[in-house]
Amino acid sequence: MRSTTATISAPTGGWNTKDPLDQMNPSYAIKMINAFPDDGFVRTRKGFTQHCAITANTSDVNTLVELPLANGTSKLIACAGTRFYDVTAASSITLGPAITNSTWQHVLISNRILFFNGTDTPQMYDGTTWSQPSFNGQVHTLTPSNLIQGCQYKSRLFVVEKNTSYVWNSNTAAFQGQMHRIDYSFILQRGGTVQFVSSWSRDTGVGLQDYFVIVSSEGEVLLYSGTDPENANNWSIAGRFFLPEPVAGRRGYLGLGSDLLIIHKAGITPLSSLLAGGNNSSYASITANINQAFLAAAQDYGGADGWNAAYHSGGKAVYFNIPIPNIAQQFVLNPDRGAWAQYTGMQAKVWASFGDSIYFGGTNGRVFKAATGTLDNGAPIKSEVHIAYNYFKDRARIKRFTMIRPHVKSAPGETFSIGTDVDFKEAPFTYTTQNNEGGFNWNVGLWNQALWSAPKIRGEDVYSLTAFGRAASISFAFESTTGPYEFYAAAITFETGGLL
Repeated sequence: MRSTTATISAPTGGWNTKDPLDQMNPSYAIKMINAFPDDGFVRTRKGFTQHCAITANTSDVNTLVELPLANGTSKLIACAGTRFYDVTAASSITLGPAITNSTWQHVLISNRILFFNGTDTPQMYDGTTWSQPSFNGQVHTLTPSNLIQGCQYKSRLFVVEKNTSYVWNSNTAAFQGQMHRIDYSFILQRGGTVQFVSSWSRDTGVGLQDYFVIVSSEGEVLLYSGTDPENANNWSIAGRFFLPEPVAGRRGYLGLGSDLLIIHKAGITPLSSLLAGGNNSSYASITANINQAFLAAAQDYGGADGWNAAYHSGGKAVYFNIPIPNIAQQFVLNPDRGAWAQYTGMQAKVWASFGDSIYFGGTNGRVFKAATGTLDNGAPIKSEVHIAYNYFKDRARIKRFTMIRPHVKSAPGETFSIGTDVDFKEAPFTYTTQNNEGGFNWNVGLWNQALWSAPKIRGEDVYSLTAFGRAASISFAFESTTGPYEFYAAAITFETGGLL
């Protein structure tokens, strides 16, 4: 029989749980665990290191936020247990008075943070002075401790009162003081309460169009335009959309570029798609490729606190935290490619960007810096990539797969395992190989952190196979400790047989 050699490229389309295995494009991966779909290759993720252990505090870090200061520097602020802390450096500094609930929502306004949690008195910090902002209702009675989430829009502060349809707004250019209440129960057609509010600046191609966004507990989305909520001539509905119920908590959204992403129990929806397509838009236009995995996560954990998202500008990645109790995992998006990965091993409670880096609040009063180093806080990073099945342009004939030649880059001394599955049956990994040429080894390195003595792409190592089937898939398992892995492609040789 005549031998044919075909190239299987890296699955830069990312993780796919939507398409049937028999129909999936080979540019996707059935599994992409702790590996990231980049441009032209797939790389193992970097690790994480402990950034700060809060002094004498073993509670979960449930709040983490960057405070940009007027002088161009920033501080990293955390809340765990009953106190706030400055965790900019490795040694924490206690801030503010004792509180009872460590899950706070924040608003950045005028180089200060305002914190709300619906239980304690709101808090405020400007990088130097900690205080409690003053709020009082103009006409209606306002209990400040009931304020739970907010945003800045058109030079006003807007804040949600918990378990109500009330949104309070300040006077122009004010972040405290007199507040005006609007009851949106008369507007919300699905009923429910206001879950969260946000501002959204959208580039229409002519200029910036700003909207005030209200998302209800029932998934109703209201867009308002204008500058004065109390002036009917200058405050009007610009759009009304209906999504599934948002995930639990008040952090189920993320501003990304000129869009606003809403996390709900059927996926993640960008507001731009609703504005363009109306209520006929796909609920899960961003999460379409991982729809099955996302729906399973939302079904199991959609009512749990801990859903949040953060953009890592230095790694061009968006982290969506899935609050699995005592474990947690992340669905990670390459926004340039629309490609997904699944990260495990980071027990995160909350994520935050800090400068060009990404951090997460963990358990036992610890804050970690992610996407750094070659280890997961001292442990090896374990990754797995399982490429989609490939019929090699012939779905009818049986093939005998005889050889595989992977093209991988890693640090010297690293090892990786290779497996070849046929006809949708997962088999044990066949080979484990070590790079002794200063080039690469799968399963022991961390991306962009180790010092490579002689990194190179290995493409000459050939491994024999004895596998029969119509379609084949390649799997890799990596356990890295000293350097990264990059997978570019694999050449597979096979002989084509008959139809039976």
